[in-house]
Amino acid sequence: MKTKDFDSREPVVQEDGLGCAVASTAFVLNIPYQEAITLFEDGQRRAKGIPNFYCPEIVKILKEKGLDYSWTKLTDENKGLAEKEMAIVFCKQSSQLPFGHFLSRVKNGWMDPWINLPNPQRTAGFRENLPGNPTYVVYPNE
Repeated sequence: MKTKDFDSREPVVQEDGLGCAVASTAFVLNIPYQEAITLFEDGQRRAKGIPNFYCPEIVKILKEKGLDYSWTKLTDENKGLAEKEMAIVFCKQSSQLPFGHFLSRVKNGWMDPWINLPNPQRTAGFRENLPGNPTYVVYPNE
């Protein structure tokens, strides 16, 4: 679902049930999912079950790869951070997102690593709006 209205990169599908953080990080780094998961501490085991991945670990990985990122809880005062291109947001748990969900910001929308959730045949794609309420953001400091 690549289109010039979103981003020139291909979306990254989360290959594991709780791998949305891995896929979103892979998208920002422009690397394959299987390469990105090796960057997460104990990534293979954790992607297949609980616990999930967290913002500090994503920031640590991005910094190790030479990118200047920070993370914070979203508030009314800083909600613009989620609009920064290549930011990664976490949408809180809901009936549609039973474990919450990470997505990456692109021009005019979001890269969703499991856009057809809950279909077990996962596909990734781009969407105009977030599928839930964003509560945390990992954002570039530039």
